[in-house]
Amino acid sequence: MLNQNHLDWFAARLSIAVYDTNQEYRLGIVNLKEQLAHIPGINNLTMQYGQGTEIYTMGDIEVEVPAMATPEEIAKALANPFDNPKKKLSN
Repeated sequence: MLNQNHLDWFAARLSIAVYDTNQEYRLGIVNLKEQLAHIPGINNLTMQYGQGTEIYTMGDIEVEVPAMATPEEIAKALANPFDNPKKKLSN
């Protein structure tokens, strides 16, 4: 029979698994800048969270991509203003 100690142990293991999964799949801004180093101005890239999206700003360019976008998708959004309907140019 399961007791509170068993449930606490399972809860702790689940928390660790969720944390590990998030770390594995969440791309950090530093890692992203390294992967996109070929893009001029990438060192000025910043990111903020939208509602289920990530908003990247680099100079006058701001793009909004799905939260789990790949580095390639982010690079495409930054490089191709007409391919990304959510792309905004600051004035």
